[in-house]
Amino acid sequence: MQYSAVTHRGYVREQNEDAYYLPGAEGAPGNLAIVADGMGGHRAGEVASAMAVRSAVIAFGRLQDTPGMTLREKIFQAMNEANREVYEATQESEQYAGMGTTMTLAVLDEEKIDLGHVGDSRAYLFHEGALRQITRDHTLVQQLIDLGELLPQERRGHPQGNIITRALGTARIVDVDLIEEKWQRGDMLLLCSDGLTGAVTDEEIAAVLGGQEPREALQTLLGLALKRGGRDNITIALILHGGDAQ
Repeated sequence: MQYSAVTHRGYVREQNEDAYYLPGAEGAPGNLAIVADGMGGHRAGEVASAMAVRSAVIAFGRLQDTPGMTLREKIFQAMNEANREVYEATQESEQYAGMGTTMTLAVLDEEKIDLGHVGDSRAYLFHEGALRQITRDHTLVQQLIDLGELLPQERRGHPQGNIITRALGTARIVDVDLIEEKWQRGDMLLLCSDGLTGAVTDEEIAAVLGGQEPREALQTLLGLALKRGGRDNITIALILHGGDAQ
């Protein structure tokens, strides 16, 4: 598999509060990919996302060889350990009060992708030229769409578009969406923070992925988000099934 990622502070935010993990660190799990988008003032969002990613990676690595645990249970526990670490930090320090983070975590093998998801950092599967969102946003806007009070096409630019209904670190226990998707050689998994999806449409993402190599596609997508104002941090991770391991 070929793993690539790019992150950018954007043009408005003072810090980059996104964090990500791809294989490469010595002793770390080699089939794991994560994108997280922190929230909280005075650099707390930056702390929350970095803390959660580090904690989830360590926990998942420790759980790899635990007998009797399913992969879904390992993902759930790793993300809840990350949640607990962030939550405890919010209780112990005033400067971290109210901080939290989204997290989308993927475990990949040759046949399938297992995901854990909290928040609005999305996962997409690109298969045979078609892009499909495989996570569901935990946002107020998504709730309004589900209730029929808002049309999906009215999502972009909605004044309440930044209200998250579920995040790591805001409660002692977090409800994690667990998702399984099959994939095959030539498919791509895209994980991203909302700095991309708030500026670039799914149709545009699909067109770029269908016409460019992964690393070139990352730079093109980043460029599009920045061209449209770069109003948020932007993080994009792309995993190509069947690519050379990098």
